[in-house]
Amino acid sequence: MTRPPIRRDLPGITPLPRPPSIPPGLVLDTPIAVDPRLNPAIEVHLDPRNPVVVGPIGPLNPGDFSDILAEAPPLLLLPLRLEYRLVERQSPLAGAVVPNAVAARGKILKAAATSGDSIKRSKELNALRDKARKSFAEKPIQLHADRELWLRWFPDSDFAQSGNPVVTPEELAALAAFRATAATQWWALPDAATSSAWQTLVQLTGPYRALHLLREGAAAGGQAAAIGRITALPKRVAVFGMIAGKPELLATGSAIPANAATAAGPVSYTPDALEPGAWLSEFPVALSSGMGVKITDPATIARALAADWIVAIGLSDADGVAEMQALISDGIANGNFGFLPQDAATNNTPGERSPARSFRDDPTGFLTQATEAERGLHSGTTPRAADLLADALGLDAALLRRAMAGGDTGFED
Repeated sequence: MTRPPIRRDLPGITPLPRPPSIPPGLVLDTPIAVDPRLNPAIEVHLDPRNPVVVGPIGPLNPGDFSDILAEAPPLLLLPLRLEYRLVERQSPLAGAVVPNAVAARGKILKAAATSGDSIKRSKELNALRDKARKSFAEKPIQLHADRELWLRWFPDSDFAQSGNPVVTPEELAALAAFRATAATQWWALPDAATSSAWQTLVQLTGPYRALHLLREGAAAGGQAAAIGRITALPKRVAVFGMIAGKPELLATGSAIPANAATAAGPVSYTPDALEPGAWLSEFPVALSSGMGVKITDPATIARALAADWIVAIGLSDADGVAEMQALISDGIANGNFGFLPQDAATNNTPGERSPARSFRDDPTGFLTQATEAERGLHSGTTPRAADLLADALGLDAALLRRAMAGGDTGFED
């Protein structure tokens, strides 16, 4: 979840002492802000370890606070999957053990980052993988209590970047051949020669990569470091139990290593994350990386088991606009982001095809549908899907207009 900085200059906002409705166990280092125009309808509790909690406690009249909602920055919720396991001492438990894998992998990655020798890094990681397979063993896990509750959380993989590899000489040659044949309005494919050059480019790269090359040229690649980068990665995750309708803090994970601005950090969805000593493959590493927690206190475990819901929540302090624009730009380039037109078919039928298809069999049709921005379909005053989303999230409308079906007018219709 990502949240823009909280505004404290809205009219009528008054810091108040801690009200009795705050669940026990929450330590509030930030003053609570309650708008007298909403009280007692809504209270907003600000906790540095927990996102804004809005609890309706009375009838609401939208007209009383429409101005506040109009001024409030958007709050975007991204999915976070939670898994848990209740472990008891009576049940023998063993784990996979790879001796010194964590330390060995860390040394290899640090050396590769210093030298920039990706080939050497790849060879050394392959050697480590072979060693891990040979030394794979099981070791009994010693529990620190009669019962332990283990929890792990995973950001939705759809919100991780795919990255864009460096443009190859073959791609540059095919791109140059198309540009030499195409007219100024290349998206129109005005003649057979231009259409043939386009299909040659698509056969080499795929339709989305081909369009990305046309739009960005040689600068289209070079984002390989962003592969697996998780958007708006939280700083820390807290686990709450919903008990009798109120949230109770159960546990808080360790700090999560941050991403670089344009590259994936240690917590990412990369092939390396599945290697020995990585957060996806070893629970102890997940704990130290802030992607899991182990609860051993019997009373806390009892509260968790009695809860109606167990919820994991994390806050990102990254620039929300920059994070979402990077994800959407990556998604448009790789064919992972687009708009579903109003009333679109969700599956293919004899009478209608779903717009969600690969276009491998129709490169000409793909170019027609994917170049609405180039063809000027976003002109005029009619609200279109791309502009509506850009306005809602404060994003660059020009970027969103490049997405498939961004010119859809279903909202107005």
